[in-house]
Formats: sequence, structure tokens, C-alpha cells
Amino acid sequence: MGALAGRLVFDEACGEVRDGPRRYLLMRADVLMGALARLPMQVRGDMLAALADSVRDNGADSVRAYLAQLGGDGDALLSAMTVAAADLGWGAWRFTGQESVAHREAAIPASLRQHAGQDDSAAPLLSLAVRNSPFVAGWRAEGHVQGRRVDPESASTLAVCAPIAGMLAAVADALSRETGAGGERVGAAASIEVVESHCAASHGGEECRFEVRAAPPALQPGFRPQRRTHRGAE
Repeated sequence: MGALAGRLVFDEACGEVRDGPRRYLLMRADVLMGALARLPMQVRGDMLAALADSVRDNGADSVRAYLAQLGGDGDALLSAMTVAAADLGWGAWRFTGQESVAHREAAIPASLRQHAGQDDSAAPLLSLAVRNSPFVAGWRAEGHVQGRRVDPESASTLAVCAPIAGMLAAVADALSRETGAGGERVGAAASIEVVESHCAASHGGEECRFEVRAAPPALQPGFRPQRRTHRGAE
């Protein structure tokens, strides 16, 4: 059990699950993904983008709290995020790359601010691999409701792990801020996008992969749902 699981308060009298001032909701994965499956194909991407943006904006509060507790240590933040994700049932997270976060976060602000128009061949600023995503599991379970497919497209042509992409964006936002004299993160976050380059729901396997990249000038920061022919698909 990680630190987050130890902090969660299950208040039966109030009917709440809380971590300090932050309230959580326990929901079956197939319930959430079933709502997505029941939407017309043309609006699923909008729902995924909205989910990612909401997690990015609201999850930033949790990320800032973790980072403050860790004295602004980026390596410790990524370790804490992997444990917190497991505590909440968001799969097994693994940040990839051999270099330390200290090296990455030193490059993130400069790269994001000076090379916002970098091409697709540029290395990602931060990469994440997730095994056993609950969003993939929920999508797959929904595809077999009552022994039938929800529709012929239920194999998915979209990357479905938008909440994870949104949380990764919140982490990258925090790391992209300059470090103040006291270790606190100050200044504005840099402009980034998160791409789910491989989603097990649409490309098979058990692992999903995400990349943080500098947002092209014409692209609003946020999560970009990817179709089967998306950049970086395997």
C-alpha cells in the first residue's frame, strides 16, 4: 500500500472518500468506458479530449501537493506518481528513459520554450508506459456486454486512456515550471501536448505508451486522441 492509499479516508457517515480536501469517486471501469462506447463515433474523441483536459486541470492540484511535500524533487515526484496510480487502480506506471528527472527537467523548460515547433523526429521530453490500464480493461469488458459487441467499431480506433494522458500532462506542467530558491515551482507552465503513441485498446498488447512533446504553435495544449494511423503507431 502506498502513501496515497494510507491517506484516503473512507467516511461512512458522509458517504465520502477523501485525501485531505480532495474527494475521490470509486467507479467501475466498465461503467465509465461503457458511456464512451454508447456515444456516436464522431463525438468519442471530444469526450476523451474533455476528460483529459479536466484531469489535467483538476489533477494539477494533487500533483502540486505531492511536489510541495517532496520539496520540489522531480525524481521523487515521478516515483510518487507511480505509487499513487497503483493506489487508485490506474495501472502499473513506468516512466521510461535512462536519464534522471533532474536531467530531463533541466531540458524541459528550455526545450518547451525554445523549440515549441520541433518536428516529429525529436525525442519526447518525457515518456510513460502503463501496463494494465483500467480504461483499456473497461473498454474491453464493455465490448462484450451480454455477450455482444456494442458496435462494429468497439475494437476502437482511438486511444482511450485520456485520463492518464491528462494526469501526465499535469505532471509535465509541474516539471516545466522553474524551481524557486526554496525548491517551490514558480512561473508559468510551458506549452506541451501528450500523445498516447500506443494504446492497447486499439493496437493490442497489455501496455500503453505516452509521450510528452512540445506543442506545435498552432495546437492548443492538451491531449490529442490518436486514430489507428496516428504518428508513432506500431
